[in-house]
Amino acid sequence: MQLSSVLPIIFSLIIPRTTVYIYTPNGSQVLARYTEYVPETVIGGLNYEYKSRYPQANIIGDSTPAYNCFSYAFYNETTENKYWLLDGVDNYRNDASYIAGNGYIGDRIVYYSQDIGFCHAGIIVSRMSYPIETGNADLAKIIVASKRDEGPLMQHVGNYCEYGPIFNDFFDFYVYLRLNSENHNHVYNSSFLKQSETQHLAICNCGDFLYQPHSLIHNNDSFKCIYCAYKENVTSQTKTNYVNNQSIYKDGKIYLSTEDYYSLLENDIFGENL
Repeated sequence: MQLSSVLPIIFSLIIPRTTVYIYTPNGSQVLARYTEYVPETVIGGLNYEYKSRYPQANIIGDSTPAYNCFSYAFYNETTENKYWLLDGVDNYRNDASYIAGNGYIGDRIVYYSQDIGFCHAGIIVSRMSYPIETGNADLAKIIVASKRDEGPLMQHVGNYCEYGPIFNDFFDFYVYLRLNSENHNHVYNSSFLKQSETQHLAICNCGDFLYQPHSLIHNNDSFKCIYCAYKENVTSQTKTNYVNNQSIYKDGKIYLSTEDYYSLLENDIFGENL
């Protein structure tokens, strides 16, 4: 039996939780479950299970039953989040706090099943190529950060999750949503700061930020991120990541094809670091 299948029952017995209301940007009530404290003992086991189940996804935040995918995408996009949304995403859409998006960085992606409605959500943190396409073809071009039930926060290609077509046909379609703001729409290209061997901060000129995987292009004897100062030498292991005509997401980083690199140049505004 998988650990994740029994933990919701265990958590309900040992972790104090309170039912509360939080509010959308436009003031609508959303029913949520608040968790003050989560025991450390279960985190490692859940991280290992989800990484084994989804080896091509990258863990960027530890497992926790404190918040779910909807709360991360629409309420608080940090790992300090303590609210599990019980009402899903409906109130955020119904009061126009979020409106139709286009698939740009910072947009939300919400997966929909005709059986249960909106079943999963995440944030688009990077694109591997342009143009933006309709239908499931665009899922293979985006990198999404999403919370996996009681499991970890993970980065993955848009069609690589338990709700995606790689595993089954659980969802029927998806939608892109963006924050409805008359004054400002985030564009994460003000500056880029290396954070780790896999990620950098992409910062909007308003101060808002998100974590992006490095987007690497092959350059002589190295791979270099086109956004930040990260560089790695070409080794026998990383050489297998370089495919000239197809971008891939591997080991928590994007390895860009030449064609996709030029599509980013044409559609993104950033200071190149090659």
